[in-house]
Amino acid sequence: MALQDSSLSLQTASSVNAIYGINRLPSELLIEIFKFQPWDDGYGYHLSDSTKGPWILAAVCRQWRQLVIGEPRLWGTLSMLFGVSHNPPVDIFLSYAQHTPLSFHVTLWEESTMPAGAMHSICQHAEAVGIENLTIWTLHPVTGYDHPKFRFLHHTQKLKTLNLFMAVRDNQNLSEFLVPFQHCPMLRQVFMNMGFCSGASPTMGPTSFPWMQLTTLSLIVSIMSMPLVVSILRLSRNLECFSLHGSEDEDYGANEYEENLENAGEQEPIALIHLRDLDIQMPTRLLSLLHCPALQSLHTEWVHIDDHTAFVEKYAAGPR
Repeated sequence: MALQDSSLSLQTASSVNAIYGINRLPSELLIEIFKFQPWDDGYGYHLSDSTKGPWILAAVCRQWRQLVIGEPRLWGTLSMLFGVSHNPPVDIFLSYAQHTPLSFHVTLWEESTMPAGAMHSICQHAEAVGIENLTIWTLHPVTGYDHPKFRFLHHTQKLKTLNLFMAVRDNQNLSEFLVPFQHCPMLRQVFMNMGFCSGASPTMGPTSFPWMQLTTLSLIVSIMSMPLVVSILRLSRNLECFSLHGSEDEDYGANEYEENLENAGEQEPIALIHLRDLDIQMPTRLLSLLHCPALQSLHTEWVHIDDHTAFVEKYAAGPR
C-alpha cells in the first residue's frame, strides 16, 4: 500500500511539473541551468545530504532525474567536510561523473579525517581524469601531504583553478601553504583569502609556486599584508586580471592608510604589461607602483586620490 501511495505521488508530481513552462525547455538548456545550482555554502556538505548537490534536482520529477543522472558534468563537483563519521556515497558520484575532471571542495580542519574508502575512490578517479578546480579551507599549511588524507594533492597536474581560504598568521610564510601546488603546469587562476587573521603581516619565502603562469589573481588580505602583495605581483608578471580586496573586518585607520605601502620596503615600479582588468577595493598606495600599459578596465575604492588621478591620466582607463 505504501509503495502504491509513493508511486501515485511520483506520478502526480510529474504531471504537475509538466504543466510549468520550465519543463518545456530543451533538455540541453535545462542542463545548462542546472549547472548554476550552488552545491554548497562554501564549507562543504555531506554527499549523502539529499537537500544539496545534484540530489535535490534529481528529486523534483522523473524528467529531471533522468537528465541529472545522465549528465556527467553535474556530478564532477565533490564538496565535503573532512571529519565525517560515515562513508559518504563517493562511488555513486564518481560513477555518474564518468570521465569528467573533478572540481573538489574540501575543508581541512586540524585533526580532520576522511574514511579511507572514500579517499581511495577519489584518488583513483583523480588519477584517471585529474582535478581541474580545487577549493581548500584550512587553518594550517598542508605539511606532510603524503599522509593518506592528503593523497588527492598528488593529482593536481591538470589543476586550472585554485581557491585557498587560509589563516596566515603574523610573520608566517605563505610559501608553506603553496608547497603542494609547485607542479601544476595548467594552473592559470588563483583566489586566496588571507583575511582570517586581521592585522597579520605574513611573509613570502623561497617558493617554486608557478606565479608566472597565472593570468587571473584575486587576493583578500589584511592591510598590513601589502609587502606580501608587492612580492606576489613582482612574481606574477603575466597577469591579465588582478583583484585586491581588504578583509571584511579590516580597520581602515588613517595611519595604516598612509603607511601600508611604505612597509613594502621598495618603490620600484611593478610591470604588469598584460594586465587588462584591475580592481582594488582597499586603502593602498599600490597604484603608484603599477605599470599597466594594456589596462582596459579600472575599479578602485579607498585608494589615494592623487594616485588614482595620476594613474587614470597615464593609462586612460578610468572606472567603468
